[in-house]
Amino acid sequence: MRWSGAADVVVTLGPDARVDEVEGTEFQTWITDEPSEHGIDGIERMRLVRDDIATRVRALARDLGAAPARPSGPATR
Repeated sequence: MRWSGAADVVVTLGPDARVDEVEGTEFQTWITDEPSEHGIDGIERMRLVRDDIATRVRALARDLGAAPARPSGPATR
């Protein structure tokens, strides 16, 4: 995949995701824990993955100096 937009940071999830890097943009690959490898499946698995990503997004926003859009607790739906 070719990235052509302007961004400070581009994040891909998992080691198999590929994006052509653009000079001047930071690229990060987030390796998430896979709960199913620990016998956790279904909605519990999805919530663990969601919460892991939400925590990383909040940390990235903080590192970039962005104010949080909502409370810092786990995402809910």
